[in-house]
Amino acid sequence: MRYFFTFMLSALISFGGMGQTMDALINKARSGVVSAQMELAQRYVEGDDVEQDFKQALFWYEEAAKKNSVDAMIQCGELLCRDIIQDPLTDMTPDYVKGIHYLKEAEVRGNEQAKAFLKNIMAREELVEDDCPYEYLPCYDEFNRHDILTQNRNIIFEEYNKQNPVAAYYLAVLSHVEKDYDKAMEYLNQIDYILTSTGKLYPDFIASEDGDDIISSTLKIKVASLLGWCYEHGQGTVRNYEKAAHYYLVDYDYDENGVAGFPKLRGAFCYKKAGLIDKFINEANKDILIAFEGGGREAFRKVPCLQFELARMYENGDGVIKDPKKALEIYEYIVDGRNDSYGIHTLVIEPYMLNSEEVARAAYKASQMYSSGIGCKQDDDMSELYLDIALKYGDINAWRKKGI
Repeated sequence: MRYFFTFMLSALISFGGMGQTMDALINKARSGVVSAQMELAQRYVEGDDVEQDFKQALFWYEEAAKKNSVDAMIQCGELLCRDIIQDPLTDMTPDYVKGIHYLKEAEVRGNEQAKAFLKNIMAREELVEDDCPYEYLPCYDEFNRHDILTQNRNIIFEEYNKQNPVAAYYLAVLSHVEKDYDKAMEYLNQIDYILTSTGKLYPDFIASEDGDDIISSTLKIKVASLLGWCYEHGQGTVRNYEKAAHYYLVDYDYDENGVAGFPKLRGAFCYKKAGLIDKFINEANKDILIAFEGGGREAFRKVPCLQFELARMYENGDGVIKDPKKALEIYEYIVDGRNDSYGIHTLVIEPYMLNSEEVARAAYKASQMYSSGIGCKQDDDMSELYLDIALKYGDINAWRKKGI
């Protein structure tokens, strides 16, 4: 599972000159007026009277930080220490080393906010598998609004009596929340039978902020992913990883929103849990399509988190013949593709995008292997290169090694 830093940009104090024209503001910022630099940076962050541009925001925050503005130091630290700016067009990558430097500068000056940020960063946990059924699966939307479903239970039962599979799905969700997994499986199996025997679309009959077409276009995937979860965890049925993988990996040609991406990742790992290593390797080595913004450019890449697990398996001989050279090749493949993964639109959802955690972990592994000559000729320069990348992208083991 992914572990994200989601630092929110802290509220800035009101600066004199708010509301002035951009030309006047830029001239003041260029002349070295700190308040103007801060206001200009904030405008770039918010897209206020200017196109949103996080790189320009960072530039002006750094200019203000050079003049010992503690507020600017904090803003620089926040921007640089986020996993990825949540705008696919920013083309920004994190730089934890630089970000931590700014935060430490603010901390030295007695700023409590910087101190709190640093404490949170240093307490960063390693990646762990999350067994929560609500997160990272398409059915999350319904679990997230189960209160609304509970309030409309009578309407749902009315629709269920009309054999509406959407109603049956909602009853499965409610049973799941109430931990009545046997009942949830009963509803899910009913829906699965109906949906696999018809191509009919069933619109949502409970008001949703996402619109009435969401359930209609993704109901089969949501039902399959929840069935997969039940089989994966042995809830309402006997635990069966292979059957879980079967449901998680169901393909639908109308998956225009990419919502099947997360279940497919879980399905691959279920194959590994079932001891079906060849099937896991097959999933890990599949190429997925990435479409770049502008120019119609396309590229195919393997899923980074699956590739990382595959590299780890070759490194340790876990289910496969031990092959350190192969492991190193895969770690380097993950790191070398890092620049393709930011500032782009993809046809799939987040797990298929390379993120800073995957780069960081793979870079640290590569650094270790070059340092010890495992799977390669010992090379201190290459080891330091990959260690620098691991530091920049926030690997906690790299931080510890450098005493950050």
